[in-house]
Amino acid sequence: MPSGNNDEATLEFNQKIGPEMEKALAEVRKFQTIRQGGWTRGYKIEVSFADKYAPKDGPSAAVACALLLEGLFTGKVWDSAFAVTGDLNADGSVQPVGGVPAKIKGAINRRCRIIGIPAANTRSVRDYMVAEGPHVLMGINIFTLKEFDRARDLALTVKPEKTALALAEFDKIVNAGIAPERAAAWLKMPAVIAQLEKVLQAAPDHLSARLLWDFAVGRDKLIMSLAGSIECIDREASEVLNSVKESALEIGKISGIKKDSLGGAVFRLRRLRAQLHPQTRPLLDSMETFSTTVRTIFENPPRTAGFIDKARNTIIQTGAAVQSEYQKLRSDPAVVEELMNE
Repeated sequence: MPSGNNDEATLEFNQKIGPEMEKALAEVRKFQTIRQGGWTRGYKIEVSFADKYAPKDGPSAAVACALLLEGLFTGKVWDSAFAVTGDLNADGSVQPVGGVPAKIKGAINRRCRIIGIPAANTRSVRDYMVAEGPHVLMGINIFTLKEFDRARDLALTVKPEKTALALAEFDKIVNAGIAPERAAAWLKMPAVIAQLEKVLQAAPDHLSARLLWDFAVGRDKLIMSLAGSIECIDREASEVLNSVKESALEIGKISGIKKDSLGGAVFRLRRLRAQLHPQTRPLLDSMETFSTTVRTIFENPPRTAGFIDKARNTIIQTGAAVQSEYQKLRSDPAVVEELMNE
């Protein structure tokens, strides 16, 4: 919109956002200033998005905002079937963000065909495939991004020749329409492996094809990374972890959780146990012991002071064991680095 003066154009979101999002937009402006050889004057530029009544912060929309400005300044029109996430530095390098699996699900729900994610988030996509099964990547073209220019190429309505070839070859896998329960066996067929190799020859950064090929040829045994396993435990067993904290704060007393919730969380973790990293097993065992202890006490509440004290001490001890195993994993240098990157 014209600003009515010849000052440098302002750039802002059209609704309230957090400081990280403001910082990301400022970095996008620096990037486009360098890229365009200067910053435009005489306008007010607003970036808008749907208001979903939730706080908005974080740098995840930086690459998308840079594409919006690229289109504004150059007149290019982007492919509406392309979704992208990623932070962006002023030099054009794409940086990792959090919550990538949820963003992939959101893009698929909006019927996007192509998704660009930061290359540093490869681990989280692989863990997503391990948790859900290889079929989740058989219907979507996920590419890794190191630089903004790759996001721009993927966003074009007419793709570069090799990218278009990779998409066409992967469409043969998408269009096969294999049922989820048949996906693992189907991928290991020689003809399917050859098809995945054609995709990767045309686009080595096609992450869906890369991860599926690794699985098909036996390079990936579908065990989550340690960091991904901890994220999964955090997500699936929040009830257990919260009640452990409560028992520590309330000196062995648990009042804010139902025993069925503890049992449900443990059941979900048992189901995922074979896919979780082997180093998490002591934590899983301690969580199951804690859950069993609490549920037993709930079902047979002690009635005398002596038995009440004994029950309280048992809860404290089993809860402390969970906390100890959890902190041991969380303080692992490799885990710390992986989680900080996201």
